[in-house]
Amino acid sequence: MPNFSDGLEATANASMDAIDRLSDFSSLAHHGCLTLAQCAALLVLAKFTQEGTTTITGELTQAQKAYVDYLRIAGLDLAAGKLDTIRHPHTFLPLSQYKRLLSAGMYGADGLDAPVPDMNWLLDLDDCVRWYATHGIQLNRESLENLADLARKEKFTKALETHSPGWTVIRPKRFQGYSEPLFNVLQDAHNMGQPLPTVHEVLGAFRINQPAQIAKLLPGQGFDYYTADGNTKSADLKAIREVIRKMTTPRPL
Repeated sequence: MPNFSDGLEATANASMDAIDRLSDFSSLAHHGCLTLAQCAALLVLAKFTQEGTTTITGELTQAQKAYVDYLRIAGLDLAAGKLDTIRHPHTFLPLSQYKRLLSAGMYGADGLDAPVPDMNWLLDLDDCVRWYATHGIQLNRESLENLADLARKEKFTKALETHSPGWTVIRPKRFQGYSEPLFNVLQDAHNMGQPLPTVHEVLGAFRINQPAQIAKLLPGQGFDYYTADGNTKSADLKAIREVIRKMTTPRPL
């Protein structure tokens, strides 16, 4: 029977998306949750504050190294089952429920269709505080609530009012391979005023409604897709991320 620790490498790969979006507090503003990557970042900030660090000048390298360590700890805690309350970023179901589904064979004998928890998954504020405490850091929940209020008032209220996601979609001159269903996912997100989807959010959308152009989803790794001649090719996370970059462009708010 597979288990979620088998996906630890995929968890590390997914961290790149989560780190790129550390300043995106939309899940905090709308659902009262932080991504695991954001929780790890706040652990670093809390530790520096406790040690009396008042400025990051001259301490950036140390902070970066500390953050990498906390990300590694988060990955180990995931694999060890110490973060069962972490929630899927789309369904908001906790990891413990997915473990139940996996053990019951709901994802098949090999479990390949089971979602792989990564640094984009969410923890509510109470669970964040508890997780901090397990690593010897006491953080006032009120400070997290203030951060949530700031996210709601200063950034996301404005974004919702203007319905401007801050990025645009570029339609290719012609579709080939998996470009059309990818374009559709990006266009839908843009029309709803959402942040630019990460590669893992695209994979999640394909998992819910698998396009005809996709031959096989490879959980946490990418997918196989059909070429024009009917053969299949593989697209890994790096390749898909690059196509997303080419299909989108930033736009001043």
